[in-house]
Amino acid sequence: MIEGKLEKDFITQPELWRLALMVSDRELSVALYPPVAREEILWRNFTLDRDTPDRLKAIEDIVYDNPLLLCDFKRVDCIVDSKEFMLLPETVTDDDMNLFLSSGGFDDDLSSSVISSPAENTRLLQAMDTKVCSFLKRTFYNITFRSKVSLLASYFISSTDNMPARKALALTNGDRLTFLGAEGHRLLAANEFEFRRPADAAYYILASMKQLGMEPDDPEVALAVRRDINDDENSINALLKPYVRNIMTIPFPMLRYRASRSTLLIPFPLLLLPICE
Repeated sequence: MIEGKLEKDFITQPELWRLALMVSDRELSVALYPPVAREEILWRNFTLDRDTPDRLKAIEDIVYDNPLLLCDFKRVDCIVDSKEFMLLPETVTDDDMNLFLSSGGFDDDLSSSVISSPAENTRLLQAMDTKVCSFLKRTFYNITFRSKVSLLASYFISSTDNMPARKALALTNGDRLTFLGAEGHRLLAANEFEFRRPADAAYYILASMKQLGMEPDDPEVALAVRRDINDDENSINALLKPYVRNIMTIPFPMLRYRASRSTLLIPFPLLLLPICE
């Protein structure tokens, strides 16, 4: 992970690099993807300053305080990490979704959106903070927006054909839990939870599986997790083991860049971005 301010001369020829931002209500994560495979992904997490007047100002301060982010990159992506999303049938059109937004489907400040199709049976409407979206579009002229949940769902469904058809995915990032449920290539559920203790997260996972009719001790059901390098007897994975018969590690993405121990700590959606186009 990069430490300190991201100065403009930190990398040479930024126009050959790819920049990705992941924006949540608490953090701004940054990843820089090199132009050649022998180099490593550079990344950094910034915590939003809660003393600033609003979230937009906190994001602006981070961007302007790190001149490297203002360079011209080959490509710029933004992953939207927000609990404000909806799964809808595949028959729902873009016009239907835009009508839902314009009629106040989400809060007034969430009138921008990302529409995607993470699975063959569903579409995902990801709401975005309009002010933050406008700032990013003004600052990064070639920016593309992606939904974090859609990105995770696409990878989960496409990379787990070796698992039983009825399967779930549980991924954590700090005190946030993303839960996905699928049957074959069909996405059944997607949800985000916040938790205080590992035991709370384990409860949410087990309850969500049962809501989908996935009995954790059924041999025809599997739960995919990301192996935590800090796993211990009190970790979420360890707490789940007595109850879930099939706990499997979600395949680590085949990166086109040099990997190190630091690479394992990169937020998972930022690892997936280059291979889930």
